[in-house]
Amino acid sequence: MVRKNKEIYRLPLTNDYVFKRVFAKEGNEDILKDFLEAILDIEIQKIEVQNRGC
Repeated sequence: MVRKNKEIYRLPLTNDYVFKRVFAKEGNEDILKDFLEAILDIEIQKIEVQNRGC
């Protein structure tokens, strides 16, 4: 979230940089796992991000 003139501007997850910061950040593996399970409709046992590069 970025504040501009007392207004809150939310960065969209459709932005590649924002998406990677949310889902590939160390410690957020559970968020990525939940997201993938929801859109793929499968159960994922373990997830590992190979290239964090954030």
